[in-house]
Amino acid sequence: MVFYLSLQFLFAGLIFMAANLKKHSNFFIYIIFFIVFVIPGFRGDTGIDTYSYQYYFNEVFDGWRSWIHIFQKEPVFYFIAYMVSNVFGSFTFFLVIVSFIQTFLLSKVFASLSRKYIFLFFYLLIYFFDYHFNILRASLALLFFLYSLSLLDRGKVTSAHVVFLLSILSHFSALVFIPIFIISLRLSVLKKIAVYLCLGVFFAYFYLLFSDYLINKMLIYGLLSFSGFDLSIVAIFFSVSIVFSLFLVESIRVDIFFTTFYFIAIFCSVMFFEYASRLYLMVFAVLIYKLCQHDSSGVSRKSGFMYLASILGLSFWFYISSTMSIYGERERVRYNESVSSEARNYTLIPYTLFYESKTR
Repeated sequence: MVFYLSLQFLFAGLIFMAANLKKHSNFFIYIIFFIVFVIPGFRGDTGIDTYSYQYYFNEVFDGWRSWIHIFQKEPVFYFIAYMVSNVFGSFTFFLVIVSFIQTFLLSKVFASLSRKYIFLFFYLLIYFFDYHFNILRASLALLFFLYSLSLLDRGKVTSAHVVFLLSILSHFSALVFIPIFIISLRLSVLKKIAVYLCLGVFFAYFYLLFSDYLINKMLIYGLLSFSGFDLSIVAIFFSVSIVFSLFLVESIRVDIFFTTFYFIAIFCSVMFFEYASRLYLMVFAVLIYKLCQHDSSGVSRKSGFMYLASILGLSFWFYISSTMSIYGERERVRYNESVSSEARNYTLIPYTLFYESKTR
């Protein structure tokens, strides 16, 4: 645990120096992204999902079965695994490639923002450990989507659509981003209708191709049943404060207003669908991105103080929760009978390097 806490303090210190020492900011940024790339990329048996990825890499990607996984699951992620498996045959190299893609996308998103240091600070503190060690497919989906928004902001609409498609093909949870993407297009009413029609055709085909897989995913995550997931009182307080403060704000960008309510709706749905706990964190990352997109946050400063303070409070609560989950992962795995004895060795604590792996 000391390793992860030290890494968080290191990130915070490097970001502070990059933001304040303008002449040397690039040096500190290079160090940050080097750490973001190396620590997850060259890890050993670290992160419970690493065991699952290694299983697929070693057992599934051979012959005709590999193509079934590429076309019936998340094609982008499994295509990367298939290529690395057949060309290099090294699971470590696969993790390095995925970490490189994550770091590249994060750097492109970072470079596109006006308030880049604020975004990087909250992203690394809230998302880095879980999204770069465990849920790699969802991480790629999130980063591809954020990059598509940055392309939209620069007027590269066609490229943005292509990258958004890569987001959806990285993990099906990216479907939650579709309303935000449409709002961000800033199109006329007729063009938005045309977009909806095209999306309707796409989803009809998508459902026919992936329906069995999506239903299995729903059953695994409990999406078809009521959830016993408990919401924190602190998180509920800040969420209510955000909703209340929206009615006090004199001016706010439409996309930020929509993304905020969209986040709150998904956050509240956690009481019924446990999987929404992942979705609301992904949408929250988009909200942080939009608030850091331009020099102006898009929210009136005086009347929006309560709104921004509530977002800040919720951000720090998510940071505390994500940090505590590093330690809690070991306990969850220990008492989960469905986890194999071998997989129990893949927790975030302790952090190990690739040459210390017992299975590679």
